[in-house]
Amino acid sequence: MRFPNKAGDHADTDAILRLELKAAGIPTFQEDAGYDETAFSFLRESSGEVKTSVRGTIHGWVFERAWYYWVAKGPGIDFKRAMNLWEHHGREARVSGDCGCRSPKLWYKGMACGFYHVDTHEGLVALVRAIKNQVAAADLLYPDLKE
Repeated sequence: MRFPNKAGDHADTDAILRLELKAAGIPTFQEDAGYDETAFSFLRESSGEVKTSVRGTIHGWVFERAWYYWVAKGPGIDFKRAMNLWEHHGREARVSGDCGCRSPKLWYKGMACGFYHVDTHEGLVALVRAIKNQVAAADLLYPDLKE
């Protein structure tokens, strides 16, 4: 099921978006920085089509809400993980926001994929899992290099 259309300025938007992020295991900027949820209210003015100060962040990825989907931008998921995500959730976690749901091979030519439009909770959870798996794999390869 798609996320609800939150375009515009609605009283309940921030609360709904916090719940969507929390359900997927994504902290808000406020949580990540150790502030209360009213911090970063200035983001509301530059938020675009969905009026909100809520943004998510995990492992260098930023999640911003658009019309009925989350826009996820980050340092990238390796090609193999990106292809696996596309094979199982490519219609709901859309590579480069592509409405045609084409593959990471088309968009990134075998390189890491760092841009998605995510339409459903399941797609958001799958993307977060791929990001966490990517980080865990890097930690195994290079245990002495921590954030």
